[in-house]
Amino acid sequence: MRFAILVVHELRTTLTMAIVAKKKAGLT
Repeated sequence: MRFAILVVHELRTTLTMAIVAKKKAGLT
């Protein structure tokens, strides 16, 4: 169970980073 939660957390973090990167790219 903990492993699954860790994987989900990693995926969410990666998605957030990608979204932030896209927003920064759009602002520039």
